[in-house]
Amino acid sequence: MFEATSTRFIKALFVVLLLGGGLGVVAMNVLDPERSARLELLEQDHARMQALLTHTERENRSLEAELRSLEEGVAGWYDVARRDHGMIRDGEVVFRFPVATRAASAKP
Repeated sequence: MFEATSTRFIKALFVVLLLGGGLGVVAMNVLDPERSARLELLEQDHARMQALLTHTERENRSLEAELRSLEEGVAGWYDVARRDHGMIRDGEVVFRFPVATRAASAKP
C-alpha cells in the first residue's frame, strides 16, 4: 500500500526517461537532414512521374481519337496509306513529272 519515496521516485524517473528517449528518437528521425533530402528527392520524382503520366494520358487520348476517326470509315485508312506510305488504290494511276532543279536549269 505505502511505497517508499525512493521507489516512487525511481518509477517516475523511469517513465520520464522512457518518454524523453522516445521523443528524442522521434525528433532525430523527423529532423534528420538526410531524411529531409530523401523526402525532397522523392517529392521531385513524384512530380516528374505525375507530369509524365499526364503527358502519356493526353497522348493516349489523342491516339484513341485518331483510331476512332480511322475506324469510322474506309476512307480514313486509305488516307493514312496514301499520306504515310505512298500507296494507291487499284485502278489509280500516278503521274510523276520531273522537276527542274536550280543546278540543272543554270547550265547552258
